[in-house]
Amino acid sequence: ELNPFNDGADHINIYSKARTKLGQRLSNFDHSPFEHTKYGHFESVEGFWYWLATEKKHEILRNLYGIDAKKKGQEIVDEFGERALFDAQDIEDILESIRCKLRQNKDILKMLVDSDLPFEHYYCWYAKDNSSYKIEILSEYYWVVDEIERIRKVCKEKYSK
Repeated sequence: ELNPFNDGADHINIYSKARTKLGQRLSNFDHSPFEHTKYGHFESVEGFWYWLATEKKHEILRNLYGIDAKKKGQEIVDEFGERALFDAQDIEDILESIRCKLRQNKDILKMLVDSDLPFEHYYCWYAKDNSSYKIEILSEYYWVVDEIERIRKVCKEKYSK
């Protein structure tokens, strides 16, 4: 079973509140501006995610990151009911946004290549006294984790030659 107290010791949680800097920086919430190869500038993958989910209509999402991107994206979804289910092309566009983020934010890419621990993706809530925790594993988004693992493997092979 995953233990969030071992984040950084036996795994890296890809989460904005992770215990590792790499886990935080790999999160979609991270403020890591990039130019998407098809769609232009975004301040975060989270902003891109919601821009895509709201039918590419809400330009404000390009400029948001962190909880602001999520809140505004969810607000738009709730107001306009525009939440589109992601099809195969949408998923490829999201994966490309992650690749662009990593290519264009070399500090994150370096941390990724220098890491060896397996990646996980879960939300975590701690008791006030840190004596216990509750986690929610987000297995439906493991295609994101798989892509980050793939990128790390490819880059390690490239840079080890």
